[in-house]
Amino acid sequence: MSRQKTVLDFTFEELDRELIARGAQEIKKGGIEFFNPDWPQEQNEMMERIEKMYQSASPPNTEMSEFSDQDLVKRLKELSRGQKKPDTDDKHNKGIIEDDDRLDAYELEEISRTYYNPGTAEARKVPNMPKGKEYLKDIAEREKLQKIKKNLDATAVICLANGVKIENGYTILDVKSFKEMHNLCECERFAHQYTVKTEMCTCFLVKEDVIATAAHFVNGRKIKDMRIVFGFKMENPGTMAKIPKENVYNSVELIDISYDRKGNAPDWALVKLDRLVEGQERAKLSRDEISIGQPVYTIGHPSGLPLKFAAGASVRDTNNEFLFKADLDIFMGNSGSPVFDMKTHEVIGIVVQGYSKDFRLMDRCWVSIIYPEPGENTELSKCTRIPGLQKSLDKGIKRG
Repeated sequence: MSRQKTVLDFTFEELDRELIARGAQEIKKGGIEFFNPDWPQEQNEMMERIEKMYQSASPPNTEMSEFSDQDLVKRLKELSRGQKKPDTDDKHNKGIIEDDDRLDAYELEEISRTYYNPGTAEARKVPNMPKGKEYLKDIAEREKLQKIKKNLDATAVICLANGVKIENGYTILDVKSFKEMHNLCECERFAHQYTVKTEMCTCFLVKEDVIATAAHFVNGRKIKDMRIVFGFKMENPGTMAKIPKENVYNSVELIDISYDRKGNAPDWALVKLDRLVEGQERAKLSRDEISIGQPVYTIGHPSGLPLKFAAGASVRDTNNEFLFKADLDIFMGNSGSPVFDMKTHEVIGIVVQGYSKDFRLMDRCWVSIIYPEPGENTELSKCTRIPGLQKSLDKGIKRG
């Protein structure tokens, strides 16, 4: 005789869809905005796909008939916080709190000060180290952490000029509360930080006056209408760092580009800045082969948020000649983010495509999509290979 299922046996998606099928969770009740002229085109397209998904009709699941709407909502909230099944060590689904690998820049500073002995460069044995930082405890040498911090400094946000202004010697970005921007649930990480409102993506310094980014962002846009801003990050849990006006650069020329809408070419672009970026080391490009299982991390501006570092990932697929796939924690806005080898701290790729949607509806607000461990049903981020970009830099050839 088969065991009767409990509410713990159903996935986030199944619970979500059941509420929709019952009419207990409807788009019109959620106050969700699915189109906004101020949003980037990618975000509006993403929200259109989500709207269609939640409007698709499906009959209620008979296996859930004994559970009330409140039971389903309660379980959804538990899953969003990484709760576990009773009497087991396995999570029913990855939770946003426990398994989100993204860290703010200031958190790396905390690791540097707290978890390492400056005298011996040995990792301290710190009880109850936060899970999101556990992968860093194996960095026995302080110098390795310094390399990560330099790569953070080499990464910037690229956005439209109308979203940047200068006041009293400092840069003011056009931002909005992350929670308000996407109607996020209170439990969502970074909900009370600010996010860039205008069209944007991530870029990184590869020469003293040249940045690299995803070609699909700059393709078809006027290069001179873009601004590159270094130092958009959190100073502490509740404060954004002030950005000196000197940290803003105009883009003056598209030096070289590789792009094909059908994915039949690497997706990268090189953009010349109006002046040299002084006092800042560039990100170093790798010339090594990419291999399955290679530990990697990325740095960027997911959803237009202040700078984030995300590790705990590895290369999962190298079958495509133009791309490789990795299980990185990325969102829209991470396009153009450099992907670094965890051992050498050199760039092996550029984030160009992620999941089809970033958020899911849960009880009239939204939470980040969290996939299970990499497997056949898991989406993986696509990262463009960089040999062509490296070759272009080596030769210094302008696009003809």
